[in-house]
Amino acid sequence: MLALFRWLDRSPQWLAALTLIALVATLASGHVARGISAPLAEKTGFKLVDLQFAGWNKILERVPTRKYSLNKLLAHGGFETHSADEILGAWRQNRVLADARRAQAVDFLFAAAYGVFSLLLACALWRSQPEYPRHVRSVRLITLGAVAAVFDEVENAAMWLALQEGGQPAAVGLVVPSLAATVKFVLLIVALIGVVVSLVRAHNTSPTPGTPREPDGSRDVARS
Repeated sequence: MLALFRWLDRSPQWLAALTLIALVATLASGHVARGISAPLAEKTGFKLVDLQFAGWNKILERVPTRKYSLNKLLAHGGFETHSADEILGAWRQNRVLADARRAQAVDFLFAAAYGVFSLLLACALWRSQPEYPRHVRSVRLITLGAVAAVFDEVENAAMWLALQEGGQPAAVGLVVPSLAATVKFVLLIVALIGVVVSLVRAHNTSPTPGTPREPDGSRDVARS
């Protein structure tokens, strides 16, 4: 991987092309997955993300608050979880389980695409930082998107097993797949913060039009 980054660093044209390809693959696979899974929400009100977090349902239902469970409290903010039995039962009854399986298959590609895109984007933004070629913390945060993709694939594998042969709730009702999904979303948020910070820093340190460069073509290394 390090050798690939060094090669991409010496080949900015290839870096730009591969980053664009990975972005298109991410957007295309995400769009296809949403389109295929649309009947799930339309006919049952449950999305794939509801099954992803079904493992937290029993835990949240057992956590009491003053009047009711924590799950009911979260429902007021639109974050209520549901059991895997309830979700899969609704999909079976409305005959959309096949749609869920197809959407889940595409999600494997989506996770791989955004994982690769995260690495390529990190490399591209690294070149625009004032400290380049030294390591930059905000750029390292972007690479967490690739780590999130690994957790996403773990979650996808559990979801895929749950959706086979009419749905096996035990395969997804455990906390592990839901934990993987939770970690995935946290890592993606942190990676997004890294993207924003890196873009802002690159913009604030980029030379303004008409500003002469140093004789050796080096950057202005003033920190923002």
